[in-house]
Amino acid sequence: MPIRAFRFWVLVVVLTLATARSSSADPIVLYSTIGPAPGYATGAGNAFTQTDQNTSFMGFQLSSDAYLTSVTSPILFGATLPSALAFVIVSSTGGAPDFSLGSTIDTIFTSVPADASPGAVSVVTATSATRPLLAADTIYFLAAMSAGGFDVVGWPFNNAGLSGPIASLVLAPPAVLRTGTLAAFELRGDLAPIPEPGAMCLFASGSALLLRRLRRQ
Repeated sequence: MPIRAFRFWVLVVVLTLATARSSSADPIVLYSTIGPAPGYATGAGNAFTQTDQNTSFMGFQLSSDAYLTSVTSPILFGATLPSALAFVIVSSTGGAPDFSLGSTIDTIFTSVPADASPGAVSVVTATSATRPLLAADTIYFLAAMSAGGFDVVGWPFNNAGLSGPIASLVLAPPAVLRTGTLAAFELRGDLAPIPEPGAMCLFASGSALLLRRLRRQ
């Protein structure tokens, strides 16, 4: 193969791989239960009480494979502010959250907003450091909780009229599964890129020619 043609196919392979691995410049909404302003249900009794002994997990699934970048949710603070907050995502088995070893997809820690007040709601955004890949049409479960020990936080219901699977974990597994009004939260991220058919053909052709060239050397 002439050197010029060889270099061309090397360039094709590199560009195809770069295209396949690229992601959107700005994260998009992957899943949301946020309704009209203020984005969550208000009033007494319209929030899940999240403690170290009783935690509610919200079930969700995406329509496309995507990399998670952040979670946004309103949090109702108790009488004292926790030192930090955590959003935990676990996989599922048989439609219920899986709490076995290695089932945690991501744990995202974030600080309490500077303007947070005891007894009031603040909208919190936590950014993922690992950007896990979430598969389409797969049920995952999300929980918002205090990361500071025994502090109690409330997770307001959504005001968009959305229901789904809710798993209540009391002390230890298994969780009690039911269907009800989900908490208010929003997931953002990047859709997993899918190479164009034409690009894949170029990649396959270039790979074959490169392999042939290497075998001749």
